[in-house]
Amino acid sequence: MMTPAVLIVTGQAWGSYLAVLKSLGRKGVPVHVLSWGVDQGVLRRSRYYFHGREFPVGSSEAMVRDMLTYGDNAFQSEKPALFYCTDKDAMFVARNKSALEDRYTVLMGDADTCLAMMAKDTAQEVVEQHGLTVPGTWDISSRDDVEALLEKCEFPLMLKPTMWETTGGVPIKADKILSPEVLRETACRVLAGGGRLVAQEFIEGGDECVEFFLFYRSADGRRMSFCTGRKLRQFPPGAGVMALGVTDEIEDLRVAGTAFVEGIGFVGLGGLEFKRNNGKLYFIEMSVRSEMFHKIAMDAGVDLPWAAYADASGLEWEADQKQRNNVFYLNEFQFAVLLWKDFRQTVRDLLQCRKGSMHFCLLTTDDPMPFAVKSFKSLRKLFGKLY
Repeated sequence: MMTPAVLIVTGQAWGSYLAVLKSLGRKGVPVHVLSWGVDQGVLRRSRYYFHGREFPVGSSEAMVRDMLTYGDNAFQSEKPALFYCTDKDAMFVARNKSALEDRYTVLMGDADTCLAMMAKDTAQEVVEQHGLTVPGTWDISSRDDVEALLEKCEFPLMLKPTMWETTGGVPIKADKILSPEVLRETACRVLAGGGRLVAQEFIEGGDECVEFFLFYRSADGRRMSFCTGRKLRQFPPGAGVMALGVTDEIEDLRVAGTAFVEGIGFVGLGGLEFKRNNGKLYFIEMSVRSEMFHKIAMDAGVDLPWAAYADASGLEWEADQKQRNNVFYLNEFQFAVLLWKDFRQTVRDLLQCRKGSMHFCLLTTDDPMPFAVKSFKSLRKLFGKLY
């Protein structure tokens, strides 16, 4: 049997977690799933789920103890590859990397680089130092910052938490702000909860102008696998996760993405997102983890989670995998909401998929049960609200 892998779960990003399960499980890797305060029901129904443990929600220190204890009991002398799929997971691993490395092969290079790229304010500094173009960005940590911004900014603009943990308890990820009144109201609610924000210049263009560079760079920094493409629809529109996307070889994006990842010395799994306006690429954000969109790269023939596992386990892997273009990715649940809200436009977008092959985020023919369980849970929640 192959060396195990461990997937840590602190949220409900089922698409991200299932991408890792399917990538490794199809090749015979036993994947253990450790979660804190999260019901693993959706993941447990996957045919590629090997073993797992649900822990109660605890402190970061308690999570480290849980992981070390589980590792000592389950793996003996083996060092499983450790996968993490949300910003919260990535931050936990970065902050506790040295403690976890004795028991696990942590798929992360320099922890400080990861932490810097997860914070919108420090990420901007790093990106500008390496020659990429960043939309105008302003820190907001007080009401005075809000008023000062109103004197110089133009609308619309984007409002984002500095990090995933600085929302102040307000459900905000990347909101498009259209007026001073909404800026004041949203920012003040976040600040009142102890949060911090950045406001960012809005780059004109629709969802189809957003482009992605997904990658794995080897631990020794010598090899990189990557996949490029474009979003076609996001949820919510204008600033959200990819509901519909397509792979496409984009040369200047490949050059910019490769140069930046190598320039900052980053190794591991991740992704870069840009927005194109008048032919120019504007850096939007970087992820430093395995993510939902790696599924589109897998479907296009560039299996990034497997590359990471193989590299960590000393197995041979093909770095220069050739991606297939016109591979379409559809996130079932986000796309269904878009279909409900704007039927005609969403159908027009869907018709583009006739140009290539269609693949789904959760649903695959070899592993249909996670999609069925998630659908049942979502419908039950919907009917509960209606009735």
